[in-house]
Amino acid sequence: MRIRFILITTIALSTMLAYAKDDPMSQLLAARSLKCHFGQGTSTTWTGSKPKTATARSDQDVHFDSIDFKNQSARLIGNIGAGDIKVFATEVGVSFTESAPAVVDLTTVFPIKNGHDFIAVDTRHVMVSGASMAEQYYGSCQI
Repeated sequence: MRIRFILITTIALSTMLAYAKDDPMSQLLAARSLKCHFGQGTSTTWTGSKPKTATARSDQDVHFDSIDFKNQSARLIGNIGAGDIKVFATEVGVSFTESAPAVVDLTTVFPIKNGHDFIAVDTRHVMVSGASMAEQYYGSCQI
């Protein structure tokens, strides 16, 4: 009877651990590199105090590499260069932030899969010559 209990408990725990490793959030937290593509989105500019929003398209590939949650760091490799950025994980997913003098960029990869890819959103806030703009693009990422 005791051996039977130990066997059933061992099988149940093994199944739970295997399931946990396959869960999308666990996969994201184990990832050290994500390749993403962003396409359709929206762009908003302000004329005075009135926002004007239009459909926009990014067609941008980005690569988040050397992801290190312990040190909250990652490397962003994009079409126009590479740089060090911040990364953090919450219940929402994994988010990357980039800050430059005129731009703040936030990318969130959600623990939700569309086939083999994770859904993602990239939000960019820009201030140039006193004019502000906000953009948001939708895409997907692969480990």
